[in-house]
Amino acid sequence: MRFSRDILIPLGAACAAGLLAIVVLGRVTQTTTVVVAAQDIEPFEIIESRMLKAADVLVPGAHPKAFRRVQDVAGKRAAGPIPAGQQVLPGQTLDVGSGYGKTGFGDCVVMFVPMPASRCVAGLVRAGDMVDLVYSTSEQRDGSATARTILRRVPVLADVKPSARAWDMPGTDATGLNLLLTPKDAETVALCLENGTLYACLSAPGGP
Repeated sequence: MRFSRDILIPLGAACAAGLLAIVVLGRVTQTTTVVVAAQDIEPFEIIESRMLKAADVLVPGAHPKAFRRVQDVAGKRAAGPIPAGQQVLPGQTLDVGSGYGKTGFGDCVVMFVPMPASRCVAGLVRAGDMVDLVYSTSEQRDGSATARTILRRVPVLADVKPSARAWDMPGTDATGLNLLLTPKDAETVALCLENGTLYACLSAPGGP
């Protein structure tokens, strides 16, 4: 029995479409395990197992970088606030013992950086955020000026407003950020403050 091309071509197309639909449907309904916060986790808090849970989510809704095992997150420090139900990513955690310590902040120092709202995202930077610091120099005698990012993903411990200050700081508006820095980075920031201008930009979520 012979089939005409008018029948075979549509039949073949229908079969191909059916197979594609099966593959796509299988992908959409497939689940994978990710680690999510079982409660709100505060900035710089040591993350314990009880604060986490493993959840099965649909593959399209799973972040490709999300942790897959609770034991891979427990014991780390939160780099910023992690709301309950949010998938936990490597960029949201800090390794304990690599400059931040299990108690306190290890070898790091807390440094107040004077910075008006106009230079820190119109004052939107808050405690728990991560910021990139951009250093710029004024125009030089030769007419040149430079700007570059000197530090990335610096933890903000506090955003200080004038009303929160009990003393005057001549030459500033007593507004700025308390930043968690290594001693070497603190020296870099100090030099930049003396020789140019610093800007704080909110770091990209999960960025390097």
